[in-house]
Amino acid sequence: AACRKFVENFGADHSGIVLLDSARTCGEVKAEYPPQQAVGIRLPLAGYALMADMLETQQPYAIDDAQHEPRMQAVSGVMQALGILSILIIPLVSKGQVIGSFSLDMMTRPRQFTPQEMALAQTIAAQLANAIENARLLEQERKRLEDELETARQIQSSLFPPEAPVFAGLEIVGMSCPAKKVGGDFYNYFSHDRQQVGIAVGDVSGKGIQAALMMALSCGLLSLEARRETSPSLLLSKLNADLRPPTQRNKKNTAMRYLAAEYQAEGGAPRWKWRVANAGCMTPLLRRRDGSVYWIDASGVPLGMVS
Repeated sequence: AACRKFVENFGADHSGIVLLDSARTCGEVKAEYPPQQAVGIRLPLAGYALMADMLETQQPYAIDDAQHEPRMQAVSGVMQALGILSILIIPLVSKGQVIGSFSLDMMTRPRQFTPQEMALAQTIAAQLANAIENARLLEQERKRLEDELETARQIQSSLFPPEAPVFAGLEIVGMSCPAKKVGGDFYNYFSHDRQQVGIAVGDVSGKGIQAALMMALSCGLLSLEARRETSPSLLLSKLNADLRPPTQRNKKNTAMRYLAAEYQAEGGAPRWKWRVANAGCMTPLLRRRDGSVYWIDASGVPLGMVS
């Protein structure tokens, strides 16, 4: 957009923006108008005398004969390939340092840029440099946040059980895919012995980092209480008391369903007996051997909402 405005307002044939790399050894064309397939061209600074002068003086340069200017010998091939006859190069200065340049290029006829045009271009360049620097800072911040979110995702993934426990007559499968990098859903298994297993499924209200932090707290308290209590209803009651204070402060409640299975051998026919308690989750579905499916009548409010 900036290049297009330069061409329109200065009556130039072409405009390009070159940004320097962090080591200040090379410049790269990042934008142009109209398109001349110049974006991506890299301009080594070694031997580029005019750019060396600009880095030192931070002043613009108007070149009447761009293809035969001795100080531009290092980029004369680019000038000839693009057909640039005359060029005005304006440094982009941010925080006292040149970060690149923009140019006004003449391809149809030579041109001598006036001091007034150079002064106006410098004023515009100062605003452009600030916009570019702000965009870079935003990109750095976005990258930092993405890195932190990826670390959070890895940490949260480590809170899930690596594999389901194996019991005769049971097939247990669990999976969680957050809508964002991290979320508030969780599940866990608790093997008390070879004849008892607990299964927890939870859902913290909301999404993102806040829900993930509450999820980590809920997981920790669940792991602590589940080792001491096997009754689903008593377990959720204790968790409710544990989560009540933080829930009152952060307004994030935790829905949870807990199932306890106990192996029983009655009359020589092995079977599993289930007990379930529910605090705000969808009620579980039970499918019997004969194919009938129905909701288990177990409901309640999410943990931490009421005393």
